[in-house]
Amino acid sequence: QQIRCLPALAFLPIGDVIPTFGQIKYQFPAEGEPVITYFEENYIGVKSRLSRPRKLPKFDIPL
Repeated sequence: QQIRCLPALAFLPIGDVIPTFGQIKYQFPAEGEPVITYFEENYIGVKSRLSRPRKLPKFDIPL
């Protein structure tokens, strides 16, 4: 069911996308891990291990 929430992120204000994605990711089932990883790498940006900002995604949020 959480997979249906991913396209809805496009309709949120830019500042709400990353926090909302974090909530969706937390609730995502284990079998959906490849989908959430793909989405994060390409549309959100992967969070660095250290306290650095996220890496730039392939498709930036303002697009």
